[in-house]
Amino acid sequence: MSSIEHNFARDFSRGQEHGAWAFLPEQPLEGNPHGSLFGLTFSAKDLFKIANWPQKASTYAALPHIPPSRVVLDLLERGATCVGLTHLHEIALGIMGLNPIAGQAKNPHDPARISGGSSSGAAISVALHECDFALGTDTGGSIRIPAALCGVVGFKPTRELYSREGVLTLSPTCDHVGTLARDVTTLQRVHTALHSDEAALHSATPRFGFWNVPNWLAPAAWQAFEAVTSSLNALPFSFPEVLESYANIVQYEAARFHRVALKQEHPGFSSATLELLRRGQGI
Repeated sequence: MSSIEHNFARDFSRGQEHGAWAFLPEQPLEGNPHGSLFGLTFSAKDLFKIANWPQKASTYAALPHIPPSRVVLDLLERGATCVGLTHLHEIALGIMGLNPIAGQAKNPHDPARISGGSSSGAAISVALHECDFALGTDTGGSIRIPAALCGVVGFKPTRELYSREGVLTLSPTCDHVGTLARDVTTLQRVHTALHSDEAALHSATPRFGFWNVPNWLAPAAWQAFEAVTSSLNALPFSFPEVLESYANIVQYEAARFHRVALKQEHPGFSSATLELLRRGQGI
């Protein structure tokens, strides 16, 4: 049995038990056997449109029509194989992975704990070795948070570096497409396949900074974090208005994108999501 056939034969039952999978086809979408990513499998967050696959964004609401995802097509052309779609915090409007419609996405290391979101299923599918890497989106932490909580690596690239064509919008201002994997090497391999310009991977003089909010972490976690920032010569900075500004932008733009569904008597969103969207309508 070849390595790629072995990948196809993976058991997805643990991911299903942990609430990772939104859709698993009878046969995966096979990548180009001559591509540089041949042998790797990936999942796609159920915001990425794939032709002939259902798209629900982990909600009951009607969704706007979008074309097939450009980045999924690019990955298939470069040899990677797509094994399925993963659940998310409903329409990506949240960072906990909580979803009364799709069910709770459970942490792969302790099902009693949250997985984080909104790319919860993406992180779980990678952490459980049910695919080699995953496509996610990050608007305000939606790749980085589940990656951290599930013990994998999350990459939020420079904005527009990965195409957002064919990806359901949350906030046009803040949305990014990115990847998750169990190691940086895999993410670098995927990035190089999508962007052959090696200069995009490196900076001659990298600078590091961090948002100085120690009250967000337990003391032991903050001390560990400070050790890392010190080794990088990272500088702290204050960013006092970011949360209020971010929430207003994202909720307003999400309500605009889902305006057709919001006109219905029963839009199909869970109560928590609907509350945020109604707030967005009022901005």
